[in-house]
Amino acid sequence: MPTMRRTACCVLMLLVACCVQAAETVTPRTSWGTPDLNGLWNFKTATPLERPDELGEKSHFTEAEARDFEAHTDERTKATGRAFEGEGRSVGCELWMVPGNELYDDRRTSLIVDPPTGKIPERTALGAERLAMDVARIQGTPGGPEDRGPAERCLVGFNSGPPMNPTVYNDNVQVFQTKDHIVLMNEMVNDARIIPLDGRPSIPNDVRQWRGDSRGHWEGDTLVIETTNFTDVTTFMGTSPNLRLTERLTRVGEHRLMYEYTVDDPDSFTAPWTALLQMNLSDSEIYEYACHEGNYSMTLMLEAARYQERLVDSGN
Repeated sequence: MPTMRRTACCVLMLLVACCVQAAETVTPRTSWGTPDLNGLWNFKTATPLERPDELGEKSHFTEAEARDFEAHTDERTKATGRAFEGEGRSVGCELWMVPGNELYDDRRTSLIVDPPTGKIPERTALGAERLAMDVARIQGTPGGPEDRGPAERCLVGFNSGPPMNPTVYNDNVQVFQTKDHIVLMNEMVNDARIIPLDGRPSIPNDVRQWRGDSRGHWEGDTLVIETTNFTDVTTFMGTSPNLRLTERLTRVGEHRLMYEYTVDDPDSFTAPWTALLQMNLSDSEIYEYACHEGNYSMTLMLEAARYQERLVDSGN
């Protein structure tokens, strides 16, 4: 990322942190002196990843606009839940569809803070082709479960990342911290990333992992996590295996954590881009995510695909 843009993004994060710290206590620290990131953190929000087209260059809502946007978000969520309640089968959407229906305190119109447009930069030709192939696969008729994405097959979560992003439920991450490791365990699929902080080298470039290979280090009071060595099995917004993801975790008070990530993938996007999330300390618990046990959609999807094939074969 160009130095000026990186500096501007850091200044924004610092301003947010300063505003929060002014109202909270001194940042808690571990017995060995680093900021204490331990705890269960919730990152749900109504703030969209990208700025809605109708908002143009508007980077922040007014208070009245924010209340109106939140009300519409709440109604859309309820309408989606009702749409999932099929005839003769109820999936209890009102119990598990609990997204954040409130914007952040600063009333930003997007999680993306760089570029200033609040939009993901234009895709490269290769990135656009890869995304089109993914969309075609998702919209196509599945021959078997392997034709669906790993999230649909309950192999990975769709908000646990990396990077982490709010969705319609399970926006919780449990952080466990030692001197030389940090663990990020997401409630979604109970997926855990164990990240060394001891300076060990990355794995060889020809070794690839679904979640990539992560290494962490401290820059002042910010924990920086660099992740590379992805595969083409799990992607984020159409990223390639050559994605370099940088995440930054900064505790800015007793009850708040700022989470920033930068997507740097020249194979997919014409420029890097950065999002900034707010995480709040929760007194809730992480529950077992029994995805396979409740994954009716996979069975129904494959049954429907076979039914369509029989209709075609019979000439109907």
